[in-house]
Amino acid sequence: MLDPQDLRRDFPALSEMTFLNNGAVGITPAPVVEKMLAALRFSEQSGQAAYAHFADERDRARAAVARLIGAEPSEVAFGNNATEAINWVLASFQFQSGDEILISDYEHPALIYPSSWQRQQGKARVTHFSVDADPALTLAAVEAAIGPRTRMVAISHVERHNGVRLPVAEICKLAARRGVLTLVDGAQSLGMFPVDVQQLGSDFYIGNLHKWLCGPNGTGVLQVRSDRLGLLRQQHVGPSGRWGETTWDLAGGVNLPDAAYRFEYGTSTPARYTGTAEAVAYLENLGWEAIEARLRGLKQVAQQAIAERGWRLLSPPDWEDSSALVAFAPPDGRGGRQICEELAESKIYLSPTQDDGVRLSPHIYNTAEEIEIALDAVAAANG
Repeated sequence: MLDPQDLRRDFPALSEMTFLNNGAVGITPAPVVEKMLAALRFSEQSGQAAYAHFADERDRARAAVARLIGAEPSEVAFGNNATEAINWVLASFQFQSGDEILISDYEHPALIYPSSWQRQQGKARVTHFSVDADPALTLAAVEAAIGPRTRMVAISHVERHNGVRLPVAEICKLAARRGVLTLVDGAQSLGMFPVDVQQLGSDFYIGNLHKWLCGPNGTGVLQVRSDRLGLLRQQHVGPSGRWGETTWDLAGGVNLPDAAYRFEYGTSTPARYTGTAEAVAYLENLGWEAIEARLRGLKQVAQQAIAERGWRLLSPPDWEDSSALVAFAPPDGRGGRQICEELAESKIYLSPTQDDGVRLSPHIYNTAEEIEIALDAVAAANG
């Protein structure tokens, strides 16, 4: 069992705020930050001498993420964020006129914008299905929405507002039977509960480090199933971080590696790779089962506190169908956005939902007392 008081020593900023918005951005533990700073200092002060270390850190980070999601390291590429990784897939896939991308009616702009851009470019239409708290109804909605021109189903693993966990494995299986590819946005799942892309059966899985993995900002992850890499014709290329991975010759032109990291090119900071490897190692040391149990417990605490106040829960009550994102309708008065903006002035951080509710998203270092403080503040804001 994880002791939040022990953990909080690694998150000193928590002594100055009530932070329950990890679904937006998590906090990186101090030991990981120190190693990131050391990597940054070495790379910026050592010139070319740091290049080999930079490549090794990138490989170490790639191996850590691959291990986390049950993938091969060659299937993993790093970008600046999940939004960039989604763009890589949608812009690289060879849609034909009349093809359709199926997304939910409750998606993050990181998926809405790139898919809409494909429509605006005349490359694919965008169709929608409705997400329900009941996974069977969500699956039925996907099945009904897949048509003869659907080429890709692009979905969030966990819906960002009310924390609904979609039946991703069942959706991927359904799509595969219909000859449709699947892209899964795991921004709200990686680090919260176990993710195994082999068991899910997804073709493209995307995530980031800066939420539930407590890793560095500016680090996105793309996982491409090895037999799907050939379906992507990327729009931009360049030399990669290790000599010989991407090559060029006058006769043949650019030769890309047969790996997802063909999407990586140019110079970037090794600090994010050090931060990625160290953040994953930090959480691994705590134990993924213990982390999930802690988050499940905090969800139950939040739900009970919401019920005691007589407020309406917007999230599914059962962990298997939901997540650590817990949303509720605020009592009569101002809407969620106004409440969250007011509370932020007092360093109490929550998030409004699409339906003007309020969402709290505790992580392992949060406490039941902080949840009570935040909900009391919501009540006072409506007073």
